[in-house]
Amino acid sequence: TMSPVLYINLELEPWAMSERLAALQKAVGLTEIPEALRVWNLRDELAKLEDIIEDVSNDGWQHGLVVVDPVYSLLTGKDEIGTESVSEVCALLGVLAKTTGGAVVWGGHFAKGN
Repeated sequence: TMSPVLYINLELEPWAMSERLAALQKAVGLTEIPEALRVWNLRDELAKLEDIIEDVSNDGWQHGLVVVDPVYSLLTGKDEIGTESVSEVCALLGVLAKTTGGAVVWGGHFAKGN
């Protein structure tokens, strides 16, 4: 059986996320996006990880995997390279994993350079 996956999209507009999923669906030959994949589009929501944890704990799903992309969006108003800020987010990602009973994967974006 397929474990439910929650993809927390903090960067792309909902239409862009839909296009990306459609391209992925086509590339891997799926006739439809599996029902086990849920996408939360939270761009421009000033999402706080504490609120996400609360929402996930109340949604009634047992997630096998939670993807947070990109994680730096959760550092709004914080020092993105400061040990204290990063440690706090990492600790909360651990709470998210414990709350869901699944794995948590986070994406980071890096400068593309010239």
